[in-house]
Amino acid sequence: LPAMHFHLSYPATPGYLLWDELSCLARALGFHGDIFNAKLKSHRLIYGQFGYSSEEFERLLSRHVYDVELQRSPSPRSVAFNVKVIRMALSLLFRRKLTFKDIWQGRTAFGLFENQEDHESFYLTENTDLLKVLRAANKIAAPARLMQEIQAIHPGKPPSCITLIEFLQILPICERID
Repeated sequence: LPAMHFHLSYPATPGYLLWDELSCLARALGFHGDIFNAKLKSHRLIYGQFGYSSEEFERLLSRHVYDVELQRSPSPRSVAFNVKVIRMALSLLFRRKLTFKDIWQGRTAFGLFENQEDHESFYLTENTDLLKVLRAANKIAAPARLMQEIQAIHPGKPPSCITLIEFLQILPICERID
């Protein structure tokens, strides 16, 4: 994958987002760096000692404040799906399970193999082996451990496809191979 540099790894304070952190989140997910910041200013959210409250940011997502920007973004995914991806990325960042760079690498690798019809999943076949996608994201995991994680996400029978959100959930169990 081409190199993308992030000057931050995680949000400094769990539950809060600084300007730079919002920009890193946007870039990691493939959006323009200032997609979130402009609306925060126009909605007069209070920029406190630790930045913007993630709860206030979540309220803006829930009220569909970013729908137009997400629709106009280069992402081929639906607005509703992009919002779910943003929420998952924030959850993983705040828990320090993934860095901004990990999310970017995961999203980019996923995009190489995603289903061209819905742009929200890829089929788990021999041609799109999950290990190939992980390698493209500079990650590796034992196949048995991957199956355990997939079964935890999908109780019952194994899925025939996996979404970007589920792929991001799997990345924390993997080791980096940079």
